Amino acid sequence: MSLASTAENNAIADSPTRTRIYSETSDTTKYIDDIYKEILRSCAVEHPFLNWFANNKLSKDQEKILFSECYYWFRHIPFYISSMAQLTRDTKILKEISLNVYDEVGGERSHAELYMKFINTIGISKREVQRYHPTAQVLELNGRMEKIYSRPPIEKALGAMFFDETMSGIMVSKINEGLKNAGYSKDIRFFWEMHINVENGHSNSIFNAIYPYLKNDASQDAFEDGVQELSRLVELFWDAVVRKLNLHHILHT
Repeated sequence: MSLASTAENNAIADSPTRTRIYSETSDTTKYIDDIYKEILRSCAVEHPFLNWFANNKLSKDQEKILFSECYYWFRHIPFYISSMAQLTRDTKILKEISLNVYDEVGGERSHAELYMKFINTIGISKREVQRYHPTAQVLELNGRMEKIYSRPPIEKALGAMFFDETMSGIMVSKINEGLKNAGYSKDIRFFWEMHINVENGHSNSIFNAIYPYLKNDASQDAFEDGVQELSRLVELFWDAVVRKLNLHHILHT
């Protein structure tokens, strides 16, 4: 069974990856690039579970836990991002937010629908997901994301979003690799394959939005607060997933 239609595959292939509009070398560019490198080194990105999963196979019951947890993490993110529009009257920021949300919901099927299709295809029903009891950590992650994205300062919200989009590109690559090693076809892995390239463009969008604002210590502090808070929450989320999967030894290797 093919997970994505021909139109969906073509739309993804034809969608240009967004690039940075501020290409000059500057102190601000160096600052953002340094934050980017810190995110790549963070435990939320280099989490023991993600590195383990890229090379190991889960049981079907464990898959149900992992991908149900991810469902409760992912499902409302476009709505949280949309709320950031109320924090600004800068059309450049609005444009980048809008492009991001459009990627999530503007296709033939929304990303949430594609994700549900993915979990259905690997044998997890919508009813099972709805009856699933998510961890306290994924509920906390969602609650904090909603607050960060909907409350000033905008610099903190953009910091959290910059972390999210930078982190996601690595995360989806590792999950995709684990699914590939488990024998799932490219069609079944479409949701994850699609996001590998999409997230890099999203990270560049946030670079474009935040660049003009990171000219003083207060703005940089708020930006870093957003990065660090979401990083901590995502790390705690993966720790909780590991415990629920009964893979505690991963955290100590």
